[in-house]
Amino acid sequence: MNTELMFSSNTDQWSTPQDFYNELNKEFNFTLDPCADESNHKCNNYFTTNDNGLNQCWKGNTVFCNPPYSQLSEWIEKSFNEALNGSKVVMLIPARTDTIVFHKYILPYSGINSANIIYAYYAGLFDGEGCVRIHKKIPSENNRSVNPTYSLQVMIKMTDQKVIDSFKNVFGFGNIYVEKFENKKTTYRWECYTEDAKRVLELIYPYLKTKKTQAYKGIQFQINKEKKVGRKLSVEFLEMQEKLYKSIKELKATDDNICPNVEIRFVKGRLKFGDCKNSAPFPSMVVIF
Repeated sequence: MNTELMFSSNTDQWSTPQDFYNELNKEFNFTLDPCADESNHKCNNYFTTNDNGLNQCWKGNTVFCNPPYSQLSEWIEKSFNEALNGSKVVMLIPARTDTIVFHKYILPYSGINSANIIYAYYAGLFDGEGCVRIHKKIPSENNRSVNPTYSLQVMIKMTDQKVIDSFKNVFGFGNIYVEKFENKKTTYRWECYTEDAKRVLELIYPYLKTKKTQAYKGIQFQINKEKKVGRKLSVEFLEMQEKLYKSIKELKATDDNICPNVEIRFVKGRLKFGDCKNSAPFPSMVVIF
């Protein structure tokens, strides 16, 4: 497949088909179009290129966003953050599931790779007995580290061995530890770290209730860690690691309930944009933050 042809065009601005927009508008009742001009805006409230919707506040609006495709990363990140700030954002974008921005802001919070019944069940168990933790190791005389090191940890502890064993069987990784006490039932603990921990959180995330915010912070922590380049740690990287470490600790006492929910709808066929006689040179999807 010629992907260069598939995802390219002579312009990066395609006017949304009116009938397609109308169907979405019936469902969401949009109040803001941040990627528009005088001739193609879909809402009475809109931002043009001169206004630069990336620099504007969308809070309090239900937003329809069909962004210029040369700036997809910036607009997806903006939509994600505005959703965390209280806006409802519906994006019409190319169905490119291989991009970094898709895997950072959309896929982890969509549940698209989750088998609903299985992971919903384990999410319920995790809500009750599970724990999301960032382990912090302080430099000492016994190691060469100059800065603290952090690692994401997910674990669940119960007295029912069969349930704990099933976590390892279902997710396919992690370790089980046994804790024995006098005059108490034996406790079984399943735990995993780093990438494995992130994978677990991504699978159960859509179904979590009480620990959803902790899971979101944990996923963000691991994504930030993956951005580390080389052995030298930037100040920004270290500050973000410490910030997420502290925020998860604080969530043990008070949950701020700030976490994303993402829905993906793949569009059947290829849309005909504006007055174009031919369909767009790419498949499309609707992403709802």
